Amino acid sequence: MRMNREEFVRKYSTIFFEFDFSGCTELEYDHEIYDLTDGARLEELIRRSKEKKDYPVCKIANNILAVYEVENQTVHYRHTPVMMHIELSSFCDCECIMCRHCYEKNSSAKYLPRKSFYELAPYFAACRIVIINGYGEPFIHPHIAEIISAFEKYGIRLFTTTNIQHLPPGGPDQTNKVFARINVSCDGATAETYESIRRGASFDTFVKNVKILRGQCPDVQLFMSVVAMRQNIGEAVELVRLAKELGFEEIRFGRLGSNLFLGNEKDELIYYPNYASAMLEKAKREGEKTGVRVVTPVIMRGSRIDEKAAERERVEIYDRPFFESEEHYAELSEKYAQLKEMHRFEHQLYSTEGAISCRGLCHWIGFGLYVNSSGKVRPCSEVPYNREQERRQEIIDQNCSELKEFRRRFISGKVPKVCMDCAFIMSDEIGCLKVDLQEYKHYFQEKAGLTDERL
Repeated sequence: MRMNREEFVRKYSTIFFEFDFSGCTELEYDHEIYDLTDGARLEELIRRSKEKKDYPVCKIANNILAVYEVENQTVHYRHTPVMMHIELSSFCDCECIMCRHCYEKNSSAKYLPRKSFYELAPYFAACRIVIINGYGEPFIHPHIAEIISAFEKYGIRLFTTTNIQHLPPGGPDQTNKVFARINVSCDGATAETYESIRRGASFDTFVKNVKILRGQCPDVQLFMSVVAMRQNIGEAVELVRLAKELGFEEIRFGRLGSNLFLGNEKDELIYYPNYASAMLEKAKREGEKTGVRVVTPVIMRGSRIDEKAAERERVEIYDRPFFESEEHYAELSEKYAQLKEMHRFEHQLYSTEGAISCRGLCHWIGFGLYVNSSGKVRPCSEVPYNREQERRQEIIDQNCSELKEFRRRFISGKVPKVCMDCAFIMSDEIGCLKVDLQEYKHYFQEKAGLTDERL
Protein backbone atom coordinates (compact mmCIF):
# COMPACT_ATOMS: atom_id res chain seq x y z
CA MET A 1 0.00 0.00 0.00
CA ARG A 2 1.26 3.46 -0.91
CA MET A 3 -0.16 6.72 0.46
CA ASN A 4 0.47 10.43 0.06
CA ARG A 5 1.15 12.93 2.83
CA GLU A 6 -2.50 13.86 3.43
CA GLU A 7 -3.57 10.22 3.73
CA PHE A 8 -0.63 9.54 6.03
CA VAL A 9 -1.46 12.37 8.44
CA ARG A 10 -5.16 11.47 8.48
CA LYS A 11 -4.62 7.73 9.02
CA TYR A 12 -2.27 8.00 12.00
CA SER A 13 -3.93 10.77 13.99
CA THR A 14 -3.63 8.95 17.36
CA ILE A 15 -0.59 7.76 19.32
CA PHE A 16 -1.59 4.16 19.96
CA PHE A 17 -2.36 2.44 16.66
CA GLU A 18 -1.77 -0.93 15.06
CA PHE A 19 0.73 -1.12 12.24
CA ASP A 20 1.37 -4.14 10.04
CA PHE A 21 5.14 -4.42 9.72
CA SER A 22 4.86 -7.69 7.82
CA GLY A 23 3.44 -6.07 4.69
CA CYS A 24 4.63 -3.28 2.44
CA THR A 25 3.44 0.20 3.46
CA GLU A 26 4.99 3.15 1.67
CA LEU A 27 4.78 6.92 1.84
CA GLU A 28 5.33 9.14 -1.18
CA TYR A 29 6.92 12.25 0.30
CA ASP A 30 9.07 15.06 -1.05
CA HIS A 31 9.60 13.22 -4.36
CA GLU A 32 10.82 10.05 -2.62
CA ILE A 33 9.27 6.73 -1.57
CA TYR A 34 9.73 5.72 2.07
CA ASP A 35 9.18 2.14 3.18
CA LEU A 36 7.46 2.59 6.56
CA THR A 37 8.37 -0.94 7.67
CA ASP A 38 12.09 -0.19 7.35
CA GLY A 39 13.59 1.39 10.48
CA ALA A 40 16.43 3.04 8.60
CA ARG A 41 14.02 4.65 6.11
CA LEU A 42 11.82 5.81 8.97
CA GLU A 43 14.84 7.54 10.52
CA GLU A 44 15.54 9.21 7.17
CA LEU A 45 11.91 10.35 6.93
CA ILE A 46 12.10 11.79 10.45
CA ARG A 47 15.26 13.71 9.59
CA ARG A 48 13.91 14.99 6.26
CA SER A 49 10.52 16.12 7.58
CA LYS A 50 12.22 17.83 10.54
CA GLU A 51 14.45 19.77 8.12
CA LYS A 52 11.33 20.88 6.23
CA LYS A 53 9.61 21.75 9.55
CA ASP A 54 6.83 19.42 8.51
CA TYR A 55 6.10 18.49 12.10
CA PRO A 56 2.97 16.36 11.52
CA VAL A 57 4.93 13.95 9.28
CA CYS A 58 7.95 13.99 11.58
CA LYS A 59 5.80 13.12 14.62
CA ILE A 60 3.98 10.25 12.91
CA ALA A 61 7.15 8.72 11.45
CA ASN A 62 8.74 8.79 14.91
CA ASN A 63 5.55 7.30 16.36
CA ILE A 64 5.66 4.38 13.87
CA LEU A 65 9.28 3.70 14.77
CA ALA A 66 8.25 3.71 18.45
CA VAL A 67 5.46 1.20 17.79
CA TYR A 68 7.96 -1.06 16.00
CA GLU A 69 10.52 -0.92 18.83
CA VAL A 70 7.94 -1.41 21.60
CA GLU A 71 6.30 -4.35 19.80
CA ASN A 72 9.71 -5.94 19.33
CA GLN A 73 10.62 -5.40 23.01
CA THR A 74 13.64 -3.26 22.21
CA VAL A 75 15.53 -1.91 25.22
CA HIS A 76 17.74 0.74 23.53
CA TYR A 77 15.61 3.09 21.42
CA ARG A 78 16.23 4.86 18.15
CA HIS A 79 12.90 6.67 18.33
CA THR A 80 12.68 9.83 20.42
CA PRO A 81 9.82 10.47 22.89
CA VAL A 82 6.38 10.44 21.35
CA MET A 83 5.06 11.84 24.63
CA MET A 84 6.85 13.96 27.21
CA HIS A 85 5.98 14.79 30.78
CA ILE A 86 7.77 17.97 31.81
CA GLU A 87 7.35 19.14 35.39
CA LEU A 88 7.53 22.90 34.98
CA SER A 89 7.05 23.64 38.65
CA SER A 90 7.35 21.88 42.00
CA PHE A 91 6.14 25.10 43.61
CA CYS A 92 2.47 25.07 44.55
CA ASP A 93 0.10 27.76 45.80
CA CYS A 94 -1.87 25.21 47.86
CA GLU A 95 -1.04 22.98 50.82
CA CYS A 96 -3.49 20.09 50.36
CA ILE A 97 -3.95 17.80 53.34
CA MET A 98 -2.85 14.66 51.44
CA CYS A 99 0.20 16.29 49.82
CA ARG A 100 3.78 16.78 50.96
CA HIS A 101 3.34 20.50 50.34
CA CYS A 102 1.38 20.76 53.59
CA TYR A 103 4.61 20.22 55.53
CA GLU A 104 7.34 20.94 52.98
CA LYS A 105 5.79 24.35 52.24
CA ASN A 106 7.80 24.79 49.02
CA SER A 107 11.05 24.48 51.00
CA SER A 108 12.67 22.41 48.23
CA ALA A 109 10.54 23.63 45.34
CA LYS A 110 11.94 24.65 41.97
CA TYR A 111 10.83 26.02 38.64
CA LEU A 112 12.28 24.27 35.60
CA PRO A 113 14.88 26.81 34.38
CA ARG A 114 14.50 28.33 30.92
CA LYS A 115 17.88 26.88 29.97
CA SER A 116 16.76 23.37 30.93
CA PHE A 117 13.51 23.80 29.05
CA TYR A 118 15.26 24.77 25.81
CA GLU A 119 17.66 21.83 26.18
CA LEU A 120 14.56 19.71 25.57
CA ALA A 121 13.68 21.56 22.37
CA PRO A 122 15.45 19.07 20.02
CA TYR A 123 12.80 16.52 21.02
CA PHE A 124 9.83 18.77 20.23
CA ALA A 125 9.67 18.32 16.44
CA ALA A 126 8.98 14.57 16.77
CA CYS A 127 6.95 14.74 20.00
CA ARG A 128 3.15 14.64 19.77
CA ILE A 129 1.93 15.27 23.33
CA VAL A 130 3.43 17.01 26.36
CA ILE A 131 2.07 16.97 29.91
CA ILE A 132 3.25 20.05 31.82
CA ASN A 133 2.11 19.37 35.38
CA GLY A 134 3.91 17.56 38.17
CA TYR A 135 4.32 17.99 41.90
CA GLY A 136 3.48 21.70 41.65
CA GLU A 137 1.13 24.09 39.87
CA PRO A 138 2.17 24.68 36.21
CA PHE A 139 0.40 27.99 35.62
CA ILE A 140 2.50 29.84 38.24
CA HIS A 141 5.78 29.21 36.37
CA PRO A 142 7.32 32.66 35.69
CA HIS A 143 7.86 31.83 31.98
CA ILE A 144 4.66 29.88 31.38
CA ALA A 145 3.45 32.13 28.54
CA GLU A 146 6.76 31.77 26.66
CA ILE A 147 6.78 27.99 27.23
CA ILE A 148 3.25 27.49 25.89
CA SER A 149 4.12 29.57 22.82
CA ALA A 150 7.16 27.34 22.19
CA PHE A 151 4.95 24.25 22.24
CA GLU A 152 2.53 25.96 19.85
CA LYS A 153 5.40 26.61 17.41
CA TYR A 154 6.13 22.86 17.19
CA GLY A 155 2.50 21.78 16.89
CA ILE A 156 2.51 19.98 20.24
CA ARG A 157 -0.77 19.31 22.03
CA LEU A 158 -0.68 19.91 25.76
CA PHE A 159 -2.27 18.08 28.68
CA THR A 160 -2.14 19.41 32.21
CA THR A 161 -3.60 19.11 35.68
CA THR A 162 -4.19 22.36 37.54
CA ASN A 163 -6.00 23.69 40.59
CA ILE A 164 -7.25 26.43 38.20
CA GLN A 165 -6.60 29.20 40.70
CA HIS A 166 -4.86 30.76 37.67
CA LEU A 167 -6.05 30.60 34.05
CA PRO A 168 -3.72 29.59 31.20
CA PRO A 169 -1.93 32.64 29.74
CA GLY A 170 -2.26 33.66 26.12
CA GLY A 171 -6.02 33.95 25.87
CA PRO A 172 -8.72 31.60 24.60
CA ASP A 173 -7.47 31.34 20.99
CA GLN A 174 -4.11 29.93 22.03
CA THR A 175 -5.65 27.74 24.74
CA ASN A 176 -8.08 26.22 22.22
CA LYS A 177 -5.26 25.55 19.77
CA VAL A 178 -2.59 24.18 22.12
CA PHE A 179 -4.38 22.40 24.96
CA ALA A 180 -5.99 19.06 24.21
CA ARG A 181 -7.10 18.41 27.79
CA ILE A 182 -7.10 20.24 31.10
CA ASN A 183 -7.67 18.19 34.23
CA VAL A 184 -8.91 20.37 37.07
CA SER A 185 -8.36 19.19 40.63
CA CYS A 186 -11.47 19.39 42.80
CA ASP A 187 -11.80 17.42 46.04
CA GLY A 188 -15.05 18.79 47.43
CA ALA A 189 -18.52 19.67 46.19
CA THR A 190 -18.90 22.42 48.79
CA ALA A 191 -16.68 25.35 49.67
CA GLU A 192 -16.17 23.96 53.17
CA THR A 193 -14.91 20.56 52.03
CA TYR A 194 -12.96 21.90 49.05
CA GLU A 195 -11.11 24.58 51.01
CA SER A 196 -10.48 22.27 53.98
CA ILE A 197 -8.76 19.71 51.71
CA ARG A 198 -7.16 22.13 49.26
CA ARG A 199 -5.77 24.49 51.87
CA GLY A 200 -5.00 27.87 50.31
CA ALA A 201 -7.38 27.49 47.36
CA SER A 202 -10.64 29.37 46.88
CA PHE A 203 -13.76 27.46 45.86
CA ASP A 204 -15.26 30.64 44.36
CA THR A 205 -12.13 31.16 42.23
CA PHE A 206 -12.27 27.53 41.13
CA VAL A 207 -15.91 27.89 40.00
CA LYS A 208 -15.34 31.25 38.32
CA ASN A 209 -12.26 30.15 36.35
CA VAL A 210 -13.81 26.85 35.23
CA LYS A 211 -16.81 28.76 33.89
CA ILE A 212 -14.50 31.14 32.00
CA LEU A 213 -12.48 28.23 30.60
CA ARG A 214 -15.54 26.26 29.54
CA GLY A 215 -17.21 29.30 27.96
CA GLN A 216 -14.18 30.60 26.07
CA CYS A 217 -12.43 27.33 25.18
CA PRO A 218 -15.01 24.89 23.80
CA ASP A 219 -12.36 22.83 21.95
CA VAL A 220 -10.51 21.84 25.14
CA GLN A 221 -11.55 18.70 26.99
CA LEU A 222 -12.24 19.44 30.65
CA PHE A 223 -11.89 16.60 33.15
CA MET A 224 -12.47 16.93 36.89
CA SER A 225 -9.88 15.06 38.99
CA VAL A 226 -10.87 13.98 42.51
CA VAL A 227 -8.58 12.37 45.08
CA ALA A 228 -11.19 10.10 46.63
CA MET A 229 -10.72 9.78 50.37
CA ARG A 230 -12.57 9.46 53.65
CA GLN A 231 -13.14 13.21 53.80
CA ASN A 232 -15.03 13.53 50.51
CA ILE A 233 -16.49 10.13 49.56
CA GLY A 234 -19.83 11.19 51.02
CA GLU A 235 -19.99 13.96 48.38
CA ALA A 236 -19.34 11.66 45.40
CA VAL A 237 -22.78 12.17 43.86
CA GLU A 238 -22.69 15.93 44.50
CA LEU A 239 -19.28 16.09 42.82
CA VAL A 240 -20.74 14.51 39.68
CA ARG A 241 -23.57 17.06 39.74
CA LEU A 242 -21.03 19.88 40.14
CA ALA A 243 -19.05 18.49 37.19
CA LYS A 244 -22.20 18.54 35.07
CA GLU A 245 -23.11 22.08 36.16
CA LEU A 246 -19.64 23.42 35.27
CA GLY A 247 -19.41 21.66 31.89
CA PHE A 248 -16.88 18.90 32.55
CA GLU A 249 -16.99 15.94 30.17
CA GLU A 250 -15.59 13.54 32.74
CA ILE A 251 -14.95 13.17 36.45
CA ARG A 252 -12.17 10.85 37.60
CA PHE A 253 -12.11 9.53 41.15
CA GLY A 254 -8.50 8.62 41.88
CA ARG A 255 -7.09 6.61 44.76
CA LEU A 256 -5.47 8.38 47.70
CA GLY A 257 -1.89 7.23 48.16
CA SER A 258 -1.33 7.64 51.89
CA ASN A 259 1.77 9.18 53.45
CA LEU A 260 3.24 7.64 56.62
CA PHE A 261 4.61 11.01 57.75
CA LEU A 262 1.10 12.48 57.51
CA GLY A 263 -0.36 9.43 59.25
CA ASN A 264 -3.34 9.42 56.87
CA GLU A 265 -3.44 5.71 56.05
CA LYS A 266 -7.00 5.36 57.38
CA ASP A 267 -8.16 8.07 54.98
CA GLU A 268 -7.72 5.51 52.16
CA LEU A 269 -11.04 4.13 50.92
CA ILE A 270 -9.71 0.58 50.85
CA TYR A 271 -10.50 0.47 54.58
CA TYR A 272 -14.17 1.24 53.86
CA PRO A 273 -14.77 -0.99 50.81
CA ASN A 274 -18.55 -1.40 51.15
CA TYR A 275 -19.46 2.21 51.84
CA ALA A 276 -16.95 3.59 49.31
CA SER A 277 -18.11 1.16 46.60
CA ALA A 278 -21.74 2.05 47.28
CA MET A 279 -21.05 5.79 47.00
CA LEU A 280 -19.00 5.36 43.82
CA GLU A 281 -21.76 3.22 42.29
CA LYS A 282 -24.24 5.99 43.05
CA ALA A 283 -21.86 8.46 41.44
CA LYS A 284 -21.64 6.30 38.28
CA ARG A 285 -25.42 6.12 38.07
CA GLU A 286 -25.62 9.91 38.44
CA GLY A 287 -23.08 10.25 35.64
CA GLU A 288 -25.13 7.97 33.38
CA LYS A 289 -28.22 10.05 34.12
CA THR A 290 -26.55 13.42 33.50
CA GLY A 291 -24.20 12.46 30.67
CA VAL A 292 -20.91 12.87 32.56
CA ARG A 293 -18.36 10.04 32.26
CA VAL A 294 -17.41 8.73 35.68
CA VAL A 295 -14.11 6.87 36.15
CA THR A 296 -13.50 5.06 39.43
CA PRO A 297 -10.47 3.19 40.85
CA VAL A 298 -10.13 -0.39 39.59
CA ILE A 299 -9.84 -1.70 43.14
CA MET A 300 -13.34 -0.36 43.91
CA ARG A 301 -15.09 -1.73 40.83
CA GLY A 302 -17.32 -4.80 40.79
CA SER A 303 -17.29 -5.16 44.56
CA ARG A 304 -20.03 -7.07 46.38
CA ILE A 305 -21.58 -4.57 48.76
CA ASP A 306 -22.70 -5.66 52.23
CA GLU A 307 -25.29 -3.08 53.27
CA LYS A 308 -24.85 -3.64 57.01
CA ALA A 309 -21.07 -3.41 56.68
CA ALA A 310 -21.48 -0.27 54.58
CA GLU A 311 -23.43 1.38 57.39
CA ARG A 312 -20.79 0.38 59.95
CA GLU A 313 -18.09 1.82 57.71
CA ARG A 314 -20.07 5.04 57.23
CA VAL A 315 -20.26 5.49 60.99
CA GLU A 316 -16.54 4.79 61.28
CA ILE A 317 -15.77 7.35 58.57
CA TYR A 318 -17.72 10.09 60.34
CA ASP A 319 -16.67 9.04 63.83
CA ARG A 320 -13.30 10.81 63.57
CA PRO A 321 -12.68 14.46 62.68
CA PHE A 322 -12.02 14.99 58.99
CA PHE A 323 -9.55 17.85 59.32
CA GLU A 324 -6.63 18.88 61.49
CA SER A 325 -5.92 22.34 62.93
CA GLU A 326 -3.47 24.89 61.54
CA GLU A 327 -1.30 24.21 64.59
CA HIS A 328 -1.06 20.55 63.56
CA TYR A 329 0.40 21.45 60.14
CA ALA A 330 2.76 24.01 61.69
CA GLU A 331 4.11 21.32 64.04
CA LEU A 332 4.36 18.84 61.17
CA SER A 333 6.32 21.33 59.10
CA GLU A 334 8.72 22.00 61.99
CA LYS A 335 9.25 18.28 62.52
CA TYR A 336 9.90 17.77 58.81
CA ALA A 337 12.47 20.56 58.77
CA GLN A 338 14.30 18.98 61.72
CA LEU A 339 14.37 15.53 60.14
CA LYS A 340 15.49 16.94 56.82
CA GLU A 341 18.33 18.83 58.52
CA MET A 342 19.41 15.54 60.14
CA HIS A 343 19.30 13.85 56.69
CA ARG A 344 16.71 11.41 58.03
CA PHE A 345 13.97 12.36 55.62
CA GLU A 346 15.11 10.75 52.39
CA HIS A 347 12.90 9.44 49.64
CA GLN A 348 13.96 5.88 48.95
CA LEU A 349 15.77 5.01 45.77
CA TYR A 350 13.25 3.36 43.57
CA SER A 351 13.37 -0.39 43.04
CA THR A 352 12.51 -2.41 39.98
CA GLU A 353 11.49 -5.40 42.13
CA GLY A 354 8.48 -7.04 40.48
CA ALA A 355 5.06 -6.83 42.17
CA ILE A 356 2.52 -8.46 39.84
CA SER A 357 2.64 -10.15 36.45
CA CYS A 358 2.02 -8.30 33.20
CA ARG A 359 2.21 -8.53 29.42
CA GLY A 360 3.54 -5.72 27.30
CA LEU A 361 5.22 -2.47 28.22
CA CYS A 362 4.06 0.58 30.17
CA HIS A 363 3.29 3.25 27.58
CA TRP A 364 5.36 5.87 29.45
CA ILE A 365 8.42 3.63 29.51
CA GLY A 366 7.92 2.78 25.82
CA PHE A 367 6.70 6.03 24.30
CA GLY A 368 7.46 8.74 26.84
CA LEU A 369 10.07 10.65 28.78
CA TYR A 370 9.63 12.39 32.14
CA VAL A 371 11.80 15.31 33.25
CA ASN A 372 11.28 16.90 36.66
CA SER A 373 11.66 20.56 37.65
CA SER A 374 15.37 19.99 38.42
CA GLY A 375 15.92 18.82 34.84
CA LYS A 376 16.40 15.19 35.93
CA VAL A 377 15.17 12.21 33.91
CA ARG A 378 12.84 9.80 35.70
CA PRO A 379 10.85 6.79 34.48
CA CYS A 380 7.67 8.77 35.25
CA SER A 381 6.23 11.25 37.73
CA GLU A 382 5.11 8.48 40.10
CA VAL A 383 8.61 7.16 40.74
CA PRO A 384 10.39 8.70 43.77
CA TYR A 385 14.00 9.76 43.93
CA ASN A 386 16.52 10.41 46.67
CA ARG A 387 19.02 13.14 47.42
CA GLU A 388 21.89 11.44 45.58
CA GLN A 389 19.85 11.19 42.38
CA GLU A 390 18.91 14.84 42.68
CA ARG A 391 22.55 15.91 43.05
CA ARG A 392 23.89 14.01 40.09
CA GLN A 393 24.68 15.73 36.83
CA GLU A 394 23.14 14.20 33.78
CA ILE A 395 22.20 14.93 30.21
CA ILE A 396 18.67 14.33 28.98
CA ASP A 397 18.91 10.77 27.76
CA GLN A 398 15.97 8.49 26.99
CA ASN A 399 18.38 5.55 27.00
CA CYS A 400 19.85 6.15 30.45
CA SER A 401 20.47 3.06 32.58
CA GLU A 402 17.40 3.55 34.85
CA LEU A 403 14.98 3.72 31.93
CA LYS A 404 16.49 0.66 30.26
CA GLU A 405 16.26 -1.28 33.53
CA PHE A 406 12.54 -0.45 33.79
CA ARG A 407 12.04 -1.61 30.20
CA ARG A 408 13.77 -4.90 31.01
CA ARG A 409 11.55 -5.44 34.07
CA PHE A 410 8.32 -4.96 32.11
CA ILE A 411 9.61 -7.10 29.24
CA SER A 412 10.37 -9.84 31.79
CA GLY A 413 6.66 -9.88 32.67
CA LYS A 414 6.59 -7.99 35.96
CA VAL A 415 5.18 -4.61 37.03
CA PRO A 416 7.76 -2.93 39.32
CA LYS A 417 6.47 -2.45 42.87
CA VAL A 418 7.07 1.30 42.66
CA CYS A 419 4.52 1.46 39.80
CA MET A 420 1.61 -0.04 41.71
CA ASP A 421 0.04 3.33 42.65
CA CYS A 422 0.08 4.44 39.01
CA ALA A 423 -3.04 6.42 38.10
CA PHE A 424 -3.17 4.75 34.66
CA ILE A 425 -3.24 1.23 36.11
CA MET A 426 -5.67 2.36 38.80
CA SER A 427 -8.15 3.55 36.16
CA ASP A 428 -7.44 0.61 33.78
CA GLU A 429 -6.09 2.92 31.05
CA ILE A 430 -2.65 1.49 30.46
CA GLY A 431 -2.15 1.52 26.71
CA CYS A 432 -0.12 -1.48 25.57
CA LEU A 433 0.31 -2.95 29.07
CA LYS A 434 -1.93 -5.80 30.25
CA VAL A 435 -2.30 -6.78 33.90
CA ASP A 436 -4.60 -9.18 35.74
CA LEU A 437 -6.96 -6.80 37.54
CA GLN A 438 -7.87 -9.43 40.14
CA GLU A 439 -4.19 -9.89 40.97
CA TYR A 440 -3.90 -6.09 41.11
CA LYS A 441 -6.85 -5.81 43.53
CA HIS A 442 -5.45 -8.60 45.68
CA TYR A 443 -2.15 -6.72 46.03
CA PHE A 444 -3.93 -3.78 47.70
CA GLN A 445 -6.16 -6.08 49.72
CA GLU A 446 -3.08 -7.71 51.24
CA LYS A 447 -1.38 -4.34 51.69
CA ALA A 448 -4.33 -3.12 53.77
CA GLY A 449 -4.41 -6.31 55.81
CA LEU A 450 -7.84 -7.30 54.51
CA THR A 451 -8.45 -11.02 54.06
CA ASP A 452 -12.04 -11.17 52.84
CA GLU A 453 -13.14 -11.12 49.21
CA ARG A 454 -15.09 -7.85 49.18
CA LEU A 455 -12.64 -5.98 46.98
